[in-house]
Amino acid sequence: EKDIQLVYGTANNTKINPGGEQHIKEFGVSNNTEINGGYQYIEMNGAAEYSVLNDGYQIVQMGGAANQTTINNGVLQVYGAANDPTIKGGRLIVEKDGGTVFAAIEKGGLLEVKEGGFAFAVDQKAGGAIKATTRVMEVFGTNRLGQFEIKNGIANNMLLENGGSLRVEENDFAYNTTVDSGGLL
Repeated sequence: EKDIQLVYGTANNTKINPGGEQHIKEFGVSNNTEINGGYQYIEMNGAAEYSVLNDGYQIVQMGGAANQTTINNGVLQVYGAANDPTIKGGRLIVEKDGGTVFAAIEKGGLLEVKEGGFAFAVDQKAGGAIKATTRVMEVFGTNRLGQFEIKNGIANNMLLENGGSLRVEENDFAYNTTVDSGGLL
C-alpha cells in the first residue's frame, strides 16, 4: 500500500521517503520538499518550489512547474517546466514539449534533452554533462568554450564530457564540437 499525499492547497517542508508519493494537484503548491526516494508528481498548474531531490523522482507533468530544484541524485523528469534547477548529481530529463530555463549543470550532473524538448540559458559548468539530439526544439547556453546551441538541426560549440553525448540525426549538422573524457559524439 502506497503512502500518498495529495496537495490541493499548500504543503510546506514535506519529506518524501522510498515508497511515498506526493501529488501536487491543480493550483497546489509544495514548498521546501525533501525527496529521499519515492515520487513527487507536479500536475497541470501545480508548482513545487525549492525542492531538494536526494533520490527518487520529481516528475513535472504538462503545465506543471518545478522551480529552483536542487538535484543531488535521482531524476527530475520534465514534461512541463523546470526553472532554475541546479544539477549537482543525478539527471534532469527534458521530454518532448517540456523545457528548462536557467539550468546549472555541475560536475557529476547530467542534463538530457530529448527530441522536441528545450533548454534555454544553460550554465554548463566544468565537468557538467549534456546529452542531446539535433532534434531538440532548441538548446542554448554557455560552457567553458563560450556559447553553444542546437537549433534547426544544427549543433554548434557543444562540449561533451563525463557521460555527455550528442546524437546528430540524418541530414543534421554539428560544428565545433569538443569531445573530452567520457564524452560521446
